[in-house]
Amino acid sequence: MVAKDFFQDILPKDEPKPSFRGRIQGDEVEVPSDAAPETPHQELPERSIRNINVRRTRTIDRPSERVPSRNFSEGPGASSLNASPKKGLRASSWLWALAAVLAVALISLVLFVFRSTSVTIVPRAQTIVFDSSKTMTAYPATESPAGALAYTVRSFSIDESHQVPSTGSSHVERKASGSVTLVNEYSTAPVKLVKTTRFQTPDGLIFRAPSDISIPGMKGSVPGTVTITIVADAPGEKYNIPPTSRFTLPGLKGGAMYDKVYARSAAAFSGGFAGNEARVGDTEKRAAVTEMQSRLQEKVSEQLASSPSDTVVFPNFAVVTYEELPSTAAADGAVNLNLRAKVTVPVFPAEQFNQHLAASVSADAADAQITLVPRDAFGAQIANATSSTYGVEPFDFALSGTAQLVWKVDAGAVAQSLAGKNESAFQTIINGFPEVQEARARIEPFWRKNFPTDPASIQIIMAEPKGSVSP
Repeated sequence: MVAKDFFQDILPKDEPKPSFRGRIQGDEVEVPSDAAPETPHQELPERSIRNINVRRTRTIDRPSERVPSRNFSEGPGASSLNASPKKGLRASSWLWALAAVLAVALISLVLFVFRSTSVTIVPRAQTIVFDSSKTMTAYPATESPAGALAYTVRSFSIDESHQVPSTGSSHVERKASGSVTLVNEYSTAPVKLVKTTRFQTPDGLIFRAPSDISIPGMKGSVPGTVTITIVADAPGEKYNIPPTSRFTLPGLKGGAMYDKVYARSAAAFSGGFAGNEARVGDTEKRAAVTEMQSRLQEKVSEQLASSPSDTVVFPNFAVVTYEELPSTAAADGAVNLNLRAKVTVPVFPAEQFNQHLAASVSADAADAQITLVPRDAFGAQIANATSSTYGVEPFDFALSGTAQLVWKVDAGAVAQSLAGKNESAFQTIINGFPEVQEARARIEPFWRKNFPTDPASIQIIMAEPKGSVSP
């Protein structure tokens, strides 16, 4: 018995076997155009195992027959097919990171190579703890002995006003007053003037001294001077005079002193009034004056605190007096009360004050330039002075708390001495500056051994002083 051929059941034996040339596109067979049936009625044979050509035509030889590209982001093999673009992206990121690192390194190198040579200096310093029981004496600059602490006098005034309701009017009279500087060009001995001494303006107005006066004597060809306040001989606004270049002293007329002892003013006089003035209640007036004094005290403190840096001023040394000025009319029947604060304060030249203080606590500071730096609870208390004695008599005061004396270092001189020198000479050069406590240098670039020849290329940095404590 012959085995049955199962393939014969699929395709009759006598029918010719069609031959197809093509390539597989997915799950379909792409038939070339030349394999089309010869007649429109010719049908393609059924697909079967026998009429399917499973050989894939190589299309890489002819570009026109290449297999169309697939979307490799889909399908089970996508991860392996996409690996190549991701790998390129990672490589590009690494290149950018490397470029950034190189740029930072280059910038750092440039900054390191071209930064300037610097010298850091710690100035010499000494911290002082003051004994408030020990006093110092200050002398008027015009009468100061050699080597003594001298002072000058600063005077200024500040006005303030306050509006209150008026309760009517009344007749009042006030005398004008102002500051004058008395000049002694007569003798090297002080000139004494008694209370009520007259001072006359070119227009014949008379003012008087409220207390006895002593005008310092001449220092060589420099006349002696003193500043005081004088008061008009009578009330009235006509005594509110502008600055006057010369007041004569009628009591000296006919003598040798008449032309050599005189006074002058740098500011206008004020306060003179005679006439009806708006009246206010006593309670309202007291409250207004208290308010104005409080504001004036704040303004005085601010002005004293802003004194020039080349002076030493202790605000609590200031003597403040208040002067009522004529009131002025305001809207709606109110009145402006006016008050003036007159301030007199001694002023020390900072360099001389610091030098005098340094010499009193350190023998080797006599010829050095010193800066006084206030520290914990630093202050001063005055013993025996009033506004009338400032500029006329010496006064005593005491310092308390702590302060630091810091030696001044001439940065330009240090740079000039180091310019062009080898680093081995650094310490020797620095030792020539006794005001320097410590110093360290950094020469740039690091391979150089000499300081720059141009002093301007050497940066001098002043560090915080250390200082030792002295009683």
